[in-house]
Amino acid sequence: MSSPYVVYRGFGQTINDILSGSIDGTCELIASAREYVVSGSVKGFGVAAVERTPLLPGVPTSMEGGMPEFVVESWLGLYAPKGLPQEMLEKLREAVAVALEHPLVQTRFPEIGGTVPKREDRGGEQMLEIVQAGRRPLGRGRKEGRRC
Repeated sequence: MSSPYVVYRGFGQTINDILSGSIDGTCELIASAREYVVSGSVKGFGVAAVERTPLLPGVPTSMEGGMPEFVVESWLGLYAPKGLPQEMLEKLREAVAVALEHPLVQTRFPEIGGTVPKREDRGGEQMLEIVQAGRRPLGRGRKEGRRC
């Protein structure tokens, strides 16, 4: 299957083109597309994940759909300037740790398709390992020429 790569400025333009029939499909964040899939306005063919999402339990994974190499994961990192005083860095780490444990964050992240990382998976060392290992968080296993 071959398809052109078209850049949109946001989901608003994309969903308008999907609903009008101008384009056949897109890869989009669950948080953006969920209401359209749930309402039946669009069909969700798959989530690019190893496991089904509780947000769209009736939508199979890309693995179930025969595309085991198409698994997309993303992460967010908080970066600071090189040379930031250790005291400030520790305060920042503590504030992030407190925020991630807050009940609203623990509740809201899954509602928008996210996962709060386990305590042992948080921190600068873990992020550094990801970056230095050259992991491709958006499109693990993707082949050149494929974009989503």
